[in-house]
Amino acid sequence: MKIFKNIFGKQHSDDSPVTENTAVNREQTAANTQETENKEAVRQADTLKFDAIRALRINEIDFAINALLKSIELAPRFETHYYLGTAYQQAGEIDSALEQFCKVLEEVPTHSLTLLQRGNILLSRNSANEALQDALSALEHAEESEQKISALKLAAEAKALEEKWEEAIELLKHARELSDVNLYDIFVLQARYQLRINDFENTEKSLKEIEELNPNEELVPLMRAHIAKSLDNIEEAMQYYQLALDIDPFNVAAFTGITELMTNRTEALEYIQAAYDDQPHNFYLGKLLVQLLEENDKTEEAGKLDKELAEFNPDEEGSPKDIAQGMYQGGIY
Repeated sequence: MKIFKNIFGKQHSDDSPVTENTAVNREQTAANTQETENKEAVRQADTLKFDAIRALRINEIDFAINALLKSIELAPRFETHYYLGTAYQQAGEIDSALEQFCKVLEEVPTHSLTLLQRGNILLSRNSANEALQDALSALEHAEESEQKISALKLAAEAKALEEKWEEAIELLKHARELSDVNLYDIFVLQARYQLRINDFENTEKSLKEIEELNPNEELVPLMRAHIAKSLDNIEEAMQYYQLALDIDPFNVAAFTGITELMTNRTEALEYIQAAYDDQPHNFYLGKLLVQLLEENDKTEEAGKLDKELAEFNPDEEGSPKDIAQGMYQGGIY
């Protein structure tokens, strides 16, 4: 045996302790390097995220979006997707915002703020059932009363979209029970829904609450005008429409309401013509004037003005009556 050892010397296999130690050291070095690189990437990602948040506060939206995209590239995190969704929303890129909020909820399905954000987008797209599901999920998982109130408001608006007015009103009552502050929006929604079911007594109660919180809210005289008109109190309705114009001289709903109550269409035309002469850049008032010109068989003048308005705002559609009705259904009153 010694002869063989003398001839061949000491044998070294590939898995000898020396080789094994070298391999382990290399692996450890690589792991340490990777860990250092990962930490640096996370640090850079955090810096970019915080820079983006600051940019959002000063309305530097493009910078914020680019910074957040780079942050996600370095270290994807659900909260970064949330901020990116918020940035896209502020930029008016709603599809991109929705995509980011969905990514957040894929990772954290119970994130209440994201549920509320996505729910509001879905509501704006008339997806009442999906918006309601997000609202109820947010209500279940929210810890702060403010978020619970927002969830109840969203749920109420989703119910209203399906014209389930009583259910919507009941949800708003629950929202009021959670806080005695920041009730303005709740009373506004509540008044709208009460008016839809001709609950004039409770509508008036809600309007008084709104009036107390904001004496110059034009919604109040507009809704009171609607109630008066429904009860055939034409003179009172006229007074309320005029009060709305005293608050906001550009209020197309008030102008439309007044002209609808004027039985003499020639006088209605003269009234709106004079108003438009004072407000030549009021697009909606111009559309109302076109409508009245047509009613009075002044088609040539109506066509000329309509072309001028199309150049001024070519993307706007709908008659003033349609616009005013839309305001009643959910925009203004």
